Amino acid sequence: MLSFLLAFFLILAYLIGKRERDLLIAFDREKSIALSTILTETLREAMLEKDPSVFKRILDRATASSDDISVAILRPDGTIFYGDKQLTMQKENLNLSGERVIERGERLFFIKPLINEERCHKCHNPEERLRGFIITGISTEAVNREIRETEKRVLFFLGLLSLCLSISLALVLKKKVIAPLKLLENIARRLRDGQLSSRAGLTGHDEFGILALTFNEMAERLEASQKGLEEAVAIKTRQLEEEKDFSDAIFNNVVSGIMVLDAEGKVIRLNQAGAEILQLPYNSIEGRRLIDIYPECKEMLHIQPSLNREVYITLENGESRPIGFASSPLLDKDIEKGTIVVFRDLTEVKKLQAEIRKKHRFETMGKVISGVAHEIRNPIFAIQSIAQILEKEIESSRHQPLVQAMLKETKRMKNLVEELLLYSRPSRLNIIEIDVYGLLEELKSYLTAKKINIPVSLTARTERLRADRDKLIQVLLNILDNAAGAGSSMVDILTDEENGRKRIIISDDGEGIREDHLDRLFEPFFTTKKDGTGLGLAICKKIIEDHGGIIEVMSKGKGTTVIISLPA
Repeated sequence: MLSFLLAFFLILAYLIGKRERDLLIAFDREKSIALSTILTETLREAMLEKDPSVFKRILDRATASSDDISVAILRPDGTIFYGDKQLTMQKENLNLSGERVIERGERLFFIKPLINEERCHKCHNPEERLRGFIITGISTEAVNREIRETEKRVLFFLGLLSLCLSISLALVLKKKVIAPLKLLENIARRLRDGQLSSRAGLTGHDEFGILALTFNEMAERLEASQKGLEEAVAIKTRQLEEEKDFSDAIFNNVVSGIMVLDAEGKVIRLNQAGAEILQLPYNSIEGRRLIDIYPECKEMLHIQPSLNREVYITLENGESRPIGFASSPLLDKDIEKGTIVVFRDLTEVKKLQAEIRKKHRFETMGKVISGVAHEIRNPIFAIQSIAQILEKEIESSRHQPLVQAMLKETKRMKNLVEELLLYSRPSRLNIIEIDVYGLLEELKSYLTAKKINIPVSLTARTERLRADRDKLIQVLLNILDNAAGAGSSMVDILTDEENGRKRIIISDDGEGIREDHLDRLFEPFFTTKKDGTGLGLAICKKIIEDHGGIIEVMSKGKGTTVIISLPA
């Protein structure tokens, strides 16, 4: 728009200058024509009155009035008859047909022919049609000077106008172009810096308004895309965190040890269970070579498909611990980067295996014992009956002690057979709810009847148990009898509940049990008493196991603790 206005004003100024120049030239031409007409008429009148002096005076006055005007009369051949000698004109420029204007440099020449009219025939030959020419010369220097001044004024005006238009254009550009561009640049920079909520506050239907609208639409799409990406990333991150937490929960809470080794056998990661199994510090094992810690674990580095591999490690306290393990490769895009070892402590498994073997042996022994007991029970009954008859019939004091000894031994053999049968037969249980306080009172009555004088205290954290009352009393009496035999001064009984099971804990302060005897306490026929059969604790263990429970004995130096665990 501004360029159009500037071009318009330039064209207008050019047209005005040209118009003014044409007007000045036309004015000089009119002035020359008027002067030539006046001189022609004056000359004609002077010739008719035959007084040429009038014409000369007018001619001299016209030339003297201005330096820019010169007048001369030419003969038909173009030579000067009278006037300015410089107004000579070549003959080819003289035209009989009419007036003519010639421009030379900065002068205009107006040539008017003098026709030999009818009224001039009195003095001139009628056959001569042309009497000469009147030539008027007017200098255009002043006109040109004025034109130049006008052009200078026009150029000054145009320059001033151009300056004003340039300033206006600069202001308009600044407001309409530079400012919007600057705004768009700032918005683009903010978008680059992540401020996708930034918008261009430009309105209108021009190019910048359309550009700002497009820019804002692009920013909105970018913001929507970023929000979508952020939501997707947040969801994926949350999923990864959940998966990581899930994996970490499995890794850290699984009961088996999990150890990750690199290609050099250095520990990359070890879970808490693994650190406890290997008895290693949980946070300081990473980066150390496994075989530098436990040379016995060299086999763990060898990857084999077998799941039943075992190794024994020696702990710092000298204890040998069996470890079962399985090794698998640590792969990264099918490239082996190390080894994953899953392992566990087999100590309890070994104990259970030994217990199972022992149980199988005891079951076999029980079958043999049951058969033997059945075979010898009847002969023993017969011997006892004969001994009783002899006791009544023999009156000799010398033989009476022998009969008494026979009765005593047969009675002992009968009790042994009964215990053997009790050990070998499956128990028939009458499971009922038992009040522990009532159980304690009944237990004290049995102790008094058996003349076992030992104080018993009860701490009941759980007051109800489910068991066969008679069988449970048999077990407790056997344990209390052993406590009394060990010289205990008192016995504490505690009942509580742990891990969903009811426990009875009997503790005494008597002589402890030797460590090498602890593993054999529940073996049939193992006893440290001179008159013991070695079946008491074996029968106790069988009764508790028939209840689905567990019985354990712990002793260190002085005192013994027996823990009975029963289903709730």
